Amino acid sequence: MICTRCKKETHNGTHMEEGLVCYRCVNREKYDEGREDFFLCGICGEADSPDNWLGNVLEEDLCFSCSFWVRHIYEYRNGKKVVIDGNMYSVGVEVRERFAFKGFGGRQFEIQMKDSGKSFITSNLWHNGQVPDRFREKLPDNAVFITDNEVISVSTNR
Repeated sequence: MICTRCKKETHNGTHMEEGLVCYRCVNREKYDEGREDFFLCGICGEADSPDNWLGNVLEEDLCFSCSFWVRHIYEYRNGKKVVIDGNMYSVGVEVRERFAFKGFGGRQFEIQMKDSGKSFITSNLWHNGQVPDRFREKLPDNAVFITDNEVISVSTNR
């Protein structure tokens, strides 16, 4: 869907008189009105409010999206995340229960780390999202998929 105000593609928003308006535009409007609970993110400059994300703690002066990625940088540096073709993944614990809830429905993936060349197989891979351009330098690809099966692709929207 396309926001009627900024004309950018959006996955979510709210319906207003002029049509679908993305939350980015709604937040900016509230910030411009002088609402005290809204601030501009110190990284991306987007307007946000902690009240938008009840139950989630935002890093100081960062919007939800930037807070999300900053936290992932820490996990990435500690070897708990893999980035393949600009997409970040978490490798979950291998669970052998018959009806366990697994990432990608339990599909098996073989992943090779770029730095060590070591590979591993997981059936519990979780897609965290496409790394935004503003974080690509801190979250470069560190692994590749190894597969003889169909091409692995993840739907992403930029």
